[in-house]
Amino acid sequence: MTTITTIPSGKACTCGGVDGLKDRIDELEADVARLKAEREWMPIESAPMDGRRIQLCDKIRLTSGDIHVVTDGWWDDSYDCWYHFHCEEDEFYSVAVKNPISWMPLPPPPESEQ
Repeated sequence: MTTITTIPSGKACTCGGVDGLKDRIDELEADVARLKAEREWMPIESAPMDGRRIQLCDKIRLTSGDIHVVTDGWWDDSYDCWYHFHCEEDEFYSVAVKNPISWMPLPPPPESEQ
């Protein structure tokens, strides 16, 4: 049975009472955990190698120390290598990603163009 309660804003709440609120909190906490897991860096060995674009974290060694560069890229079977797009002025071309150490899915694009 759903309980209808009036909350301070004056709007009705069909939350199912305390038990309904607890269930809803559990659902929301599960959603948060799922979303956090989607945004965690994963080892490169687990990355999809089917040509889809993903975010890559590339470790670059410099004489002053290591740096990490985040870029989007994809696996290219024909060259057995990770690649990303590079742009100079009006030219786009692909460049090898030398030492990717981790990956994560790309976020979805914006719903509307601005």
